[in-house]
Amino acid sequence: MGYKENYLSVYSIFKEKFEDCEVSFEELLIYILAPTETGDSVNPIEILTNKYYLFHELVEICFLKRWGVPIDKYTILMNPGRAYEAHYYAIREELRLAREEKDYEWIKFRLNHIRNYLDDPNAPKVLKGKFKALLEEFQV
Repeated sequence: MGYKENYLSVYSIFKEKFEDCEVSFEELLIYILAPTETGDSVNPIEILTNKYYLFHELVEICFLKRWGVPIDKYTILMNPGRAYEAHYYAIREELRLAREEKDYEWIKFRLNHIRNYLDDPNAPKVLKGKFKALLEEFQV
């Protein structure tokens, strides 16, 4: 399956949960290729080929758009606090999707990433408590 086909497949799942949000394939590409202050640990090919990562990015973009943040190559650099907040909501929804699909291995894998966020100096302090709550909610 090609990248656009994978996007369309995951987008249908996304739209079931976020009917009010529109995220084009072009917006997705702009967003996942945008520079970040720290550099992403997940590369764009992984995002485009993994259902959960792709769903995560769609949710992240959705929240940013809801808050009026423009999606362009400067989105993350110009709005780091909002981007991190959107990341929290996106990983929460990603974990919910994985739980619905009973993909407990993916949940374990992502909980390890969440543990790393607790040590991230760039993470807003207000979100650290929310990330801790995710660890408790999704323990497997």
